[in-house]
Amino acid sequence: MYLCRQTIYTMQDSTSNFTKKIWITAFAMFSMFFGGGNFILPPLLGARAVDQWLIVAAGFGISAVVIPLLGVLAQAKLQGTMFDFGRKVYPKFGLIIGSMMYIICLVLPIPRTASVVYELSVAPSFSLDALWFNIIYFALVGYLCFNRNKVIPILGKYLTPIMLVIIISMIVSAIFVEKTIPPSTTENVFVMGIFEGYQTYDGIASLIIGGVITVSLNMDRTLSFAQKRRISIYSGIISGIALLAIYAGFIYTGAILSDEFSANATRSQVLIGVGQHTLGQFGYILLSVAVSIVCFTTAVGIITGAADFFKTTNGGSNKIYTWVVIVSCLIGVLLGRTGVEYIIKIAIPVLVLIYPIVIMLILLNLAPDKWTSVLVFRIVVGTAFVFSLPDFISTVGLPIGDWINYLPLSSHHLMWVCPAFLSWIIGLSIEKATKRRTRD
Repeated sequence: MYLCRQTIYTMQDSTSNFTKKIWITAFAMFSMFFGGGNFILPPLLGARAVDQWLIVAAGFGISAVVIPLLGVLAQAKLQGTMFDFGRKVYPKFGLIIGSMMYIICLVLPIPRTASVVYELSVAPSFSLDALWFNIIYFALVGYLCFNRNKVIPILGKYLTPIMLVIIISMIVSAIFVEKTIPPSTTENVFVMGIFEGYQTYDGIASLIIGGVITVSLNMDRTLSFAQKRRISIYSGIISGIALLAIYAGFIYTGAILSDEFSANATRSQVLIGVGQHTLGQFGYILLSVAVSIVCFTTAVGIITGAADFFKTTNGGSNKIYTWVVIVSCLIGVLLGRTGVEYIIKIAIPVLVLIYPIVIMLILLNLAPDKWTSVLVFRIVVGTAFVFSLPDFISTVGLPIGDWINYLPLSSHHLMWVCPAFLSWIIGLSIEKATKRRTRD
């Protein structure tokens, strides 16, 4: 009887620890996905979509939540790193795509962190020039990249709960606002939501974050392979639900308060207005401080992660680490002063080009192995890339023939979708026919 009770207690303790690991991992995953830039995107979507805010939230949720979640689940299935993600395309394709993703993150979202802090926290209260602010900002970022300590983990540990309280307070306050949401005059709000979700970079980041989670779980020798997969899957679902709820809430706040903003209001201006209308001036100050610290820690985290990546791929050279940090900070100073709206605008062609490859890699790695041979990987990824080129060219503003109008979804810059999935079917058919001929 005593042994039975001890066994039950041990099982209960084991279950409790396993559940605790799921929630800790989910919390960490949420913190990694929800950066400072994620604050500024949803409110403006709501202000533009107004009574169609649920539709735009669905589009935003697909690219900013569902795709990143699938990326984490794909990494959970692989239990590998980013290098394993594209191995079937080419042995070093993982290195190529990983390098591209880190370069994109260093050139676009990193400068944007400085722009968000400047427009949200500095410009409304101080007459400091953007260039000088960026020099100070990235000098501090570079200093911490070269002098790693516990400041960033401590800030992240305590800041995320504070942020959540502020965010939930804003959303709850907006729910009780007694206003009628006006009718929408914006077309294609669903597609607008999808492309705005690209700007979170979470689809790209999911391959990196999923690898980080996998490596962290692999350090725990008490967990079996199946347990690690379950923790990754459950924590991914929990963090995904939390992200979707917050994004939808933010979009709703923008919709319900839309008449407070001018038609040409920027993302930063809408977020400032939402913060002031829902939390008052003191609440807005808390929001701006929280966003500023999150942006700063995001910049340090991405730059150090990229520097470590390129250092590892170059024989552990400390010189490579140093140069990546210095160049990243210089790029941040130069691009950061251009402003949030400009950085988002120049990012569109790059994201239109890279996201089709990322999405198809995620889906291919999630699919059963019998559907994803080396041939299928190469055909699908190649097709996605080729058919993303016209979208890239058109978003850059260069002329392109009228022939693209005959492709499905071309008017939405999604012409790659149908060819990519069709090529998957063709690849499977070729594979099946080849095996049949071999047997015969």
